[in-house]
Formats: sequence, structure tokens, C-alpha cells
Amino acid sequence: MPRNMKHRIVIICLWIFVSGLKAQDLENLNPKNNFEWGFRTSLSAQFYKNLGKTDQRQNPFFFTYNLQPVVGIYGFYLPFSLVIAKNSFDVEGKFQRFSLSPYYKWAKLHLGNTNLSLSEYCLTGQNIEGAGLELSPKGLRFAFVMGRFNKSIFIDSLSESYENRPSAFTRKGYAAKVGFGNSNNFFDINYLKAKDDENSLAYYNPNTSRAPAENAVVDFAGQVKIFQNLTVKGEVAASVYNRNNLSENLEFDSLSPSQTNAIDKFFSKIMPLKNSSQLNFAMNGGFLLAYPNWDIGATYKKIDPEYKSLGTFYMATDIEEYLANLRVSLLQGKLNLSGNGGTQRNNLSKTMLVEDKRLIYSFDINSTPLPSISFGLNFGNFGTKQIAVRTGLIDSFGLASTSRNLSFFATIGLDKAKKNMVNLNFSQQNTKIIAGLSSLPQKNNSSQIVVSYSRQIGDQSFGGTFGFNQNKFDEANQQKMITAGVTHGYSPQKGKLSNQANLNFSLNNFNGAFQGFTIAGNSLANFKVDKMQQMSANLMVSYTVGAPSYDGTDTKINFGEFLLSVNYNLNYKGKKNKKNEKN
Repeated sequence: MPRNMKHRIVIICLWIFVSGLKAQDLENLNPKNNFEWGFRTSLSAQFYKNLGKTDQRQNPFFFTYNLQPVVGIYGFYLPFSLVIAKNSFDVEGKFQRFSLSPYYKWAKLHLGNTNLSLSEYCLTGQNIEGAGLELSPKGLRFAFVMGRFNKSIFIDSLSESYENRPSAFTRKGYAAKVGFGNSNNFFDINYLKAKDDENSLAYYNPNTSRAPAENAVVDFAGQVKIFQNLTVKGEVAASVYNRNNLSENLEFDSLSPSQTNAIDKFFSKIMPLKNSSQLNFAMNGGFLLAYPNWDIGATYKKIDPEYKSLGTFYMATDIEEYLANLRVSLLQGKLNLSGNGGTQRNNLSKTMLVEDKRLIYSFDINSTPLPSISFGLNFGNFGTKQIAVRTGLIDSFGLASTSRNLSFFATIGLDKAKKNMVNLNFSQQNTKIIAGLSSLPQKNNSSQIVVSYSRQIGDQSFGGTFGFNQNKFDEANQQKMITAGVTHGYSPQKGKLSNQANLNFSLNNFNGAFQGFTIAGNSLANFKVDKMQQMSANLMVSYTVGAPSYDGTDTKINFGEFLLSVNYNLNYKGKKNKKNEKN
């Protein structure tokens, strides 16, 4: 997009925002509360030490500082935030983030770091450092944001901090939404355009750097609520992604009409298409018929294998899914049943040697027959079967796997006040894999059972747990672990200091051989200074004896870990500046 065009878009958005403020009815403003202010701030620090081992599983030191002031003038609020983080393992130094989001009724402006979400396939979860605007007057849904998606990271392959991390270009872009409706019934058109700056790295090496990319996404999303109980929604998106912007341009004049389509020509007017360009689609849709005691619904989803949007972090691709769900509530809510089931498949482009087909289903039962008794049961199945797409493949390409999960819980109150409670939790997972039609199946089974008891006496609570874990691998190897623990809590209703502490013990065994034990303790203390200030400290200490060294020998090692986290919070709300009164 030309630079002057970008400036025009920003000026138009700011003009719309300011015009919206001027159009408000100032007579409806409350003159008694014409000025409000306050802020929230927190400081957290973490200290970690590993004794007896050379490698550190966590950062030795880490801290974060967060400041969130807010000012309100006649109902026009200007909240912003500042985040500073630092850890000793961070190659790039401190992490800093600042944002300002003033809003007034249906208008909201974003400055600094913002995280707008337009749609699932266009823009969601992406932090953007720049400016944005949201307008939601009655019947209108408008949003616009532009700025830097990612900053450049140059990793010198000769430095100690290289660690095989590729360099990355600065990525800039913008996204917009134009639609109408409300949260129940709406239709939106979303658009995203993002591009890597090819000149943002001091040196570009194809072997140690990602190629500069460019992406444009057009997305349509809508939802309609029919008869108050039936909701139908759907979304479809098209994405053109240049994997390497340094590759040669695609010349449409040299292509025959059968090699191009209207969508290609449309995107060619938005961004130059390359030999590395890819056009892919994503879509989903479904309905939900909901009543107080039951509901039924179904969804459909299809995402092309190479679909990608630079406005999202991660997305499962190469998938087509059909899914149905049902929920029923009986006996005035004392018995609740729910379940879902469907199929999945991949290899949508038919370019892989084999294709995975999956059968998935699960159901839940939850019941509260008495106020002091509740229980629940869950079962899930995930089965995969690989089918040869091309004939003549040997049977070793065949693969079938089944994973089943079963879990159960029960809670029993020994008195009406529920101050004496017994909890039982059981879970089991079975996995069976057959690699090749003539191969023997591989079976992995794991199970866990935990029984706990808790008792409340005044401001104090006491409890104990006992658990047993067992994992079987290929019927030849099995691992067992026994756990036990005690807990104590102190939380006075009128006191300022509260504490929760626990002590746990675990014993490990592998194929009948002792593999050490671990003793771990944890203590969490909270101190309420006053109505605005609160402090907390969390101390965790553990020590392991006789653990295997995993260096190919029978050497046993002992090691301990120490972790201390402290936190301070302040929530201050200034006095309201009333008319003709001083603060």
C-alpha cells in the first residue's frame, strides 16, 4: 500500500473517532462525577536454584512490573498499561509493552501494543504495536488496526546465543473489519494484509534466516439467531501467502486461462503474486438448537493443507471435520448427560501416500443425587486409521491406532455443612497402535487413582491424599509411583494473613527396580496490608534421592530444587472530583 494511502486511512479513522465524540449528548453526562482516576500496579520476582545438577530447568531470576493507570473525564476513559519483564536467559534483553486504550461509549481507540481479534481465520491472538480503532454504534461493527506485527531479530550464527534460531524480518501490516448487526445476528467482512520488511536485517542468509513473506486474507463471517432458540453461524476465508517475497513475480500474461481464476486475479491487484504464492481456503459452519433442558448441534470445518494467516499464531491445517453434539438435563438438573461424535480426515490435496481417517466420540455423565454427594463419568475415544491412497504400497504403510480415555470422580460430604469431605478420582488411558498389517500391536496403558480427605475446623483446614500411578509400555516395561501428602491451611475471616502449606512424598519404581524418591514442600502466604495493598510469597522446595542419571550407567544421583516467588499488588482508586468540590 502506498505511504500516502496509509496516512489517509489513519486520518479518516481519527476523524471518525473525534466526530463520534462530538456527536455525543453532553447533557446526559453526570456533572457530579466529571473526573475519576486510579491505577493498578504489581511487581513480581522469582528466584530459582538447582542443587546437585549442572543444568537449570528454570531461569535463576525473573521479574515483571505492570502498571495500569486509568483516567475518566465525563465518562471518557483513558486506560493504558505498561509491562516490563526481565530474565537472565533472555538474549534480547528486557521485555517492554505499553498500551493506551481510551474509550467513550461505542468508540474505542488503541495506541501502543494492542491485541484485537477479528475472526478465527484472519486475525486473532496477534500482538500489534501501532494504533487501532473500534466503533460499535447501533447496527455497525467497525475495526481497524495497523502497525508492527513482529520486530526483526538478527541472530549471528557465530555467536554463543545462536542455538540454531533463525533470524526474522520486521513484519508490518494492517487489518480491518466492516460489518453490521449485534452479538446475536451479524455479518462481517474482514481483511488482513501483512508483509516482511526485506531491508530490516543487516545480513540475509537463506540458511539461517526465514525468507521474507507476504500475506493477504479476505474473510466473511456471520451468525443469525432464528426463533430465539436456533443459532446458525459460519465463516469462510481465502488466503494468498507468498512464502518467499524474493522469488520472481508470476506473469499472468504468460499463463493460459485454465491456469488462472477470478480469485487469483483479484489478489494480484492487492499484492504481487510470486512463483512461491499459495492460494488456500478455510471454512466452518454449524447450528445449535438450545432449550433450557436440552440442546443439539452440529459443526463442519475444512482447512486446506497450506492455509496460513500472518494474523494468527497457530492453526491446525489439512483437516476436514464433521461433529455433532447433544446435551440433556434430567431430574431438575440433578442428572446431566452430554456427548459428541464425528469424523476427521486429512490429505485433502491428495498429495500424501497415505490418508488418516479418525473416528472421535465422547460422553459425560454428571449427577448430584444429594446436596452432599456428586459424581461424574467421562469416556472418550480417538481412533485413527491410515489408508493407502496409491495402489501397490506394501502393508508397512498401514497404521491403525486407538486411544480411549476413561475418568471418574466422586465427592462425598460426611456432614451437612460439608466440612468433612472425601474425594475419589480415577483415570485410565489405553492406546493401541498397529504399524503395518502384519505387525504386532503396541499397547500402552496408564491408570491413576487418588483418594483425598479434607476437614474444616474454624479458620483452619486439614487434609491428606494418597495416590497410585501405573504405566505399562508394550507389555514389557512398566513404571509405578506411589504418592502421599498432607495439607494445612489457615484463612481467618477477619485476619490479614493467610497460609496454605503442603508436604508430598513420591516413590518411583521401574520394572521392579527402585528409582528413587522425592520429598517436596510448598507454602503459600498472603498478607493483606489494607484494602488497596496485598503481598504474597510462594516457597517450593524439593529433594530427590536415588534418581537415575540417564547417562547409560547405573549411577544414582541426588539433587534438590528451590523456588521462591514474591508478589506485590496495589489497587488505588482516586477520589471522584465532584462539581464545585475539591478532591
